[in-house]
Amino acid sequence: MSSDMNNIQRSSFAIVLQGELRRGIYSPGETLPSERDLCAKYHYSRPTIHKGLQELEQDGFLLRQGRAVCVSPRVFQLLSAKSPLGKVIFLMDRHSYANVIYVPIFETLVARLGESFSLELMVTEGEEESVLNQIGSEDLVVFFGHFLSDDLQKQICKKCYNSFSINHIAKCSNWIAPDNYNAGRLMAEELYAHGHRNIAVGMRDPDELEFHERLRGVQDFLKEHGLAAKTTWVPSECTLRNTAELYFKRFLLTGEVTAVIGLRHSMTMDFYDLARKYNMEIPADFSIIGFDDTYGCDFLKPALTTIRYPGIALAERLADELAQAYQHPRGKIYLRVGIPPLLIRRASVK
Repeated sequence: MSSDMNNIQRSSFAIVLQGELRRGIYSPGETLPSERDLCAKYHYSRPTIHKGLQELEQDGFLLRQGRAVCVSPRVFQLLSAKSPLGKVIFLMDRHSYANVIYVPIFETLVARLGESFSLELMVTEGEEESVLNQIGSEDLVVFFGHFLSDDLQKQICKKCYNSFSINHIAKCSNWIAPDNYNAGRLMAEELYAHGHRNIAVGMRDPDELEFHERLRGVQDFLKEHGLAAKTTWVPSECTLRNTAELYFKRFLLTGEVTAVIGLRHSMTMDFYDLARKYNMEIPADFSIIGFDDTYGCDFLKPALTTIRYPGIALAERLADELAQAYQHPRGKIYLRVGIPPLLIRRASVK
């Protein structure tokens, strides 16, 4: 770590407020809101707010006048003279780059970090040498999902200052992800509360860990109530569409189940399409719950009850951690966080 970076390390609120100053949210000479009002606006504790104001006052960005704190008339000259805290590299593959749930996460991180860090986006299919050559020993790396080989991800984690995974429980890096287990429990609980006792869970055997965590949550809730989720073996070569149709014919056309849980959003959309194809109505013939709450769920016919991916909450927490990452020893793994999901009730469950 360079001495220049050490000299400008900031607490999380100081970084946020410094970004606000850069964007002109508070003008030179303007008196800031009281610490109590800043707590309410930025959702930090009073000691954190006080510490951040002290840090920016020490560097001359803020001036204290009695009990009030105002913005220095020279704030823009001072800001332009400061180096960034460090560099954050966002790593994605093409699928992640096009994934709608990552858009608000990326935009939130840029808004929170863009005035304090140098940012770089790298979209890659994981060519080992070309990726490693672009990563420096003082960089912070954020992985969007699980798309690199475990070996390459380990090499990146060893080379950079510290690393963070979004939406993937990685052993070699810090991670922050939705609480998929409790998402599964919420889905099963909602159907159970509406009287459903025969419930199918649509998924493929090869699906990744997050889907198995959702399935485990469903299974555990139902088991606690003397029930079991209906699943069926799916050939490994089956597409998601073929898997959905296999489930539809096996469980819904036969009337064996009254509700289905779609662990993948795309498979949930397939169930809607198949209902039209086979002249069945949702929720008259079967109820359905989906996952991710992406755009358009309100406008499906009927509107889809779904689990909302906690993207903004995830991004805000990650931004806080990145702002303080250089205050931890190199490579320290200290973040293991599952963000609670939110159930959005609509018309697809009766």
